[in-house]
Amino acid sequence: MAQALANLVIAGVTKAGTTSLFAYLAQHPDVFAPAGKEVNYFSPLIYGRQPAGLERYAAHYEKAGPQPWRLDASPSYFVGGATVAHAVRDTLGRPRVLILLRNPVTRLWSSYTYKRSKGHLPREMDFSAFVDACCTHYRQGTDKRPENAHFLTLRTGMYSQFLGAWLETFGADLRVVFAEDLAASPRDVVRAVLRWLDVADEPLDTFDLARHNTTQQPRSVLVRRVGYGLNRVLSRVISDRSRLKSGLRSLYARTNTAPLAEVLTDRDRERVRAIYAPSVAECAALLRRHGYSGMPSWLDAAIGEDRRAP
Repeated sequence: MAQALANLVIAGVTKAGTTSLFAYLAQHPDVFAPAGKEVNYFSPLIYGRQPAGLERYAAHYEKAGPQPWRLDASPSYFVGGATVAHAVRDTLGRPRVLILLRNPVTRLWSSYTYKRSKGHLPREMDFSAFVDACCTHYRQGTDKRPENAHFLTLRTGMYSQFLGAWLETFGADLRVVFAEDLAASPRDVVRAVLRWLDVADEPLDTFDLARHNTTQQPRSVLVRRVGYGLNRVLSRVISDRSRLKSGLRSLYARTNTAPLAEVLTDRDRERVRAIYAPSVAECAALLRRHGYSGMPSWLDAAIGEDRRAP
């Protein structure tokens, strides 16, 4: 008997609502979702390594029933470009692929605050210094090294470097979803995705459409580390969508979170916008060539600027 593997992949991008979309789709009776969101089977290819044996991947789906769709939500795949896109196609046949895109400026800020909340960055590193480090690693190509993975997030926001390969590889089997649309109208976006998958959208009326994986700053670094370790252990045996995990997350949020004192300044916002501007313009043009319209303002503005360019 052939191994059951994923045939629906959320391939990108990190910090663009992929956890929420995963949670929404996982509630549908025609979608099987593994216990943990990110399988990351193909992610080693990003760093020039080979994935583990296929049986390791299949193990995530051994409990799948007759559902027509088996979900792999691993948003890091996107930055692997053609290498990962081709591996996904060659391994899975013709899966459906979803890629979420978000304004790269707010995405980078969100990525920074998330990494801060997890203790992945030096305590003295503010956002400006973080951007400096990202830019240095980007120019040198050292952000592609595993030990510098936390600084790869700047490159991830250069959507035009990777999106073309995914669109060319999967064609009509790929759908781009905009994070801003998902946040503003989750029911409409999920309904459109369900219809694209050719499954009933009536179950959507019962879905919990609350946002997921919002960044929370810890009051205590020690408590955060203990909680993070406990979560990793539990994720091996308990679904991220279980009542126990939900209750533990709520308890942690009540007892060990605090507002982030740092804010995104206008100066830093404009600096990051300028860094991404050429890529955003190329991304907007690419999406238009593939028939996308009604795009978010950060892409529409890029199209307008491109039209005004001499």
